[in-house]
Amino acid sequence: MKKLVNLAVILSIILTFNACKKDKTLTEVKNTDPTEQKILNFKAQMQNPNKSNDCMSIDSAVWYIEAALNYTYCYSTEEKLDADLNSITLDSLLINYENSENFISLNNVTDIYNNFKETITYEFNQIKNPVKFYDFVDIAYTNNKFKAYFTFNTHNDDNNNKSLIFWSSAPPIIYKKANRRVGYPYIGSGYYTDIDFLFRTPYWYFATNNNPYGDYLLFYKKIITGSPEPYLTDAEMNYYSNSSVDALNIAKNDIPSGYTFKSWILDSYGWTIYDGYDHLVHYMHVYYGNLHNSGGQSN
Repeated sequence: MKKLVNLAVILSIILTFNACKKDKTLTEVKNTDPTEQKILNFKAQMQNPNKSNDCMSIDSAVWYIEAALNYTYCYSTEEKLDADLNSITLDSLLINYENSENFISLNNVTDIYNNFKETITYEFNQIKNPVKFYDFVDIAYTNNKFKAYFTFNTHNDDNNNKSLIFWSSAPPIIYKKANRRVGYPYIGSGYYTDIDFLFRTPYWYFATNNNPYGDYLLFYKKIITGSPEPYLTDAEMNYYSNSSVDALNIAKNDIPSGYTFKSWILDSYGWTIYDGYDHLVHYMHVYYGNLHNSGGQSN
C-alpha cells in the first residue's frame, strides 16, 4: 500500500520581477469555456516568445500552474487497484517571488512552472521501481512563496510488518494495511484541478468508546515528558489500520460539495504543553479536487 516518505526539499529561487503592462494582461478564458481548453491555451501562451508584457493575477497563476501540472502528468481514475501501492511524498518545495503587487508576468509564471516541472520529473525518475506514476500536485502561494506539494505512487515491494515499532514509524505500516480497504486511483484518463485538503484532520475528531487502546479511532497517547518513545504492537497497528479507514470515511463527509476525494496521508505528530506530558498522535490529510473525466496527459 502507500508508504509515506517525508523529504524536505527547498528551492530558494529569487525571481526577478518583470513589470507587466496592465493593458496587455493575459486574457482570461471565461467560465463558459471548457477547462481543458483553458489549460491548453495557458500551455500554448507559455511557449509564446512574445509574452514578455503579458501578466495575470497571483491567484490565476496558482490555478493555472497546478491545473497544467496535474493535466500533463497526474492520473486520476477512481478505481480499485489490484496491486498494493506505496506513496512517496515530497513536500516543502518552495520558490520565492518577491512582489508587492498582485500581478505576475507570464515570463515569471513560466519560470516557476518549469522549475516545478523539472524538479518533479527529476524526483520521479529517481524512483527505481518500474511500476510508478504521478499522483497529484497541489500549488499554493503564501508569504511571497509559491509552494508545490506532490506525491508519486509505486508498486509495493515492502512486506515488513515487524512487531514493536515506534509510534512515529508506524503510520507507513498502518497506512499500507488500511489501504487494502480503500479504493485508489489507477493509471487512467482524466485530471484534477483545484486540489486542496482537509487541514491536519486530528485524532479528537474521531472519538470512540470501542478502542481497547484509547478513546479515538486514530492513535493518541500521552507519556511523561522525557520517557522513551513508545512502541506499537502488531495488534495495535492492525486495530488502527482498520479504524483509519473508518476515520477516513467520516472525514470524506467534510469534502465540499462538487469535489471528489483524491488521496489521503497518515502521519505522526507530537507536542508538549507544560502539563508534564508529551502528547503523541496520528493524524490524516485528506486531499480532494475538481475531477474532470476526460483529457489529461498532453505533453
